[in-house]
Amino acid sequence: RSAREGVEIATNLLTQSGYSLYMGRIFTIADANEAWIVETPGGRRYAVRRCPDDAVVAIPNSFTIDRIRPGDLVSPNIAAHGADFDFVRAYQGARTWRSNYSLFRLKGLYSVVAGVDVGDPESCPFSVRPNRKISLADVKRGLRTHYEGLPWAGSEKHPAKNPKVRTPVCRDSTVQSIVCGFGATVAETEFGLIYGRPCEHEYDVYRPFAGKLPSTAVTGAEAARRLDEHEIPLGGLALPFATFDRGGLTFD
Repeated sequence: RSAREGVEIATNLLTQSGYSLYMGRIFTIADANEAWIVETPGGRRYAVRRCPDDAVVAIPNSFTIDRIRPGDLVSPNIAAHGADFDFVRAYQGARTWRSNYSLFRLKGLYSVVAGVDVGDPESCPFSVRPNRKISLADVKRGLRTHYEGLPWAGSEKHPAKNPKVRTPVCRDSTVQSIVCGFGATVAETEFGLIYGRPCEHEYDVYRPFAGKLPSTAVTGAEAARRLDEHEIPLGGLALPFATFDRGGLTFD
């Protein structure tokens, strides 16, 4: 019924059963009023932080919750380390959070979406205050970016195997992009979805809770064509509100 209740459910599950993936996971749980970031390095450990109402949070495929703050929700085994415990540096590892893959995605997203230069990205800011009111168009532009116009922009649009190129947000392995706009009611909530690289396609608008899908909804044949085009394994095409079987796509 709310993002806060979703956080409660998630942390209860982590406390009771834990999380088995060794590399950890990040979840965003949001409603029209609040957004929360849930990060778990695996096991029964987690840290949860709410996005400030006047801020933007970018997640560059690495943990972003830093020193534990008042108001954070943490598992008992994290709380036992005390208030000065630095979650990201303890569980992410410098090889990951200090890599170009993460740091320049973080810096690029804040620059493109929020219009803010975070300076030294190794400070690993959890959130920034944007220089303007953020729109869905700003978010889409961030998800499509290859750092065009920024000093560290690479010469390759989709660098696949070149380690010298600072990996953009939209990259060779991007197979799906999602933006969410909350309406006044649940039925008015809209999802903009792209199956494939977001720089190459327009967002199709779905209102799944109103039972409305656009005429451009992906069919089984279209999904197969895109899989072939991008050489994506079948398991790599995750379709929200859909199940994939031999008969094609069935939207739930």
